Amino acid sequence: MTRSIVAAVALSVLPALAHDAPSGFTYLPSCCSSTDCRPADTGEVVEKDGGWLVVPSHTWLPANDLRLHEAPDGRFHVCNKVAGDRLSEPWCVYLPSFGS
Repeated sequence: MTRSIVAAVALSVLPALAHDAPSGFTYLPSCCSSTDCRPADTGEVVEKDGGWLVVPSHTWLPANDLRLHEAPDGRFHVCNKVAGDRLSEPWCVYLPSFGS
């Protein structure tokens, strides 16, 4: 039992690991914990009212939001937690052309 507690504590202090997009660039570690980022489906992120709307989570981000990043592969990407059929508010959104 003591070993499992020590192992759990040791693992809990490890930093979150970033992972790569299918196109090969690496998502920022602050955006994900190894599985939370993915390319967005068509229409999932749309420009609206001077910012960006992540449609499934109904989250609107102003154009200067620190969660917005440029996607080197020219695609939209969303980083959030998927729980069943619910999505959390995004931690990060990657835009095809930053600031467009």
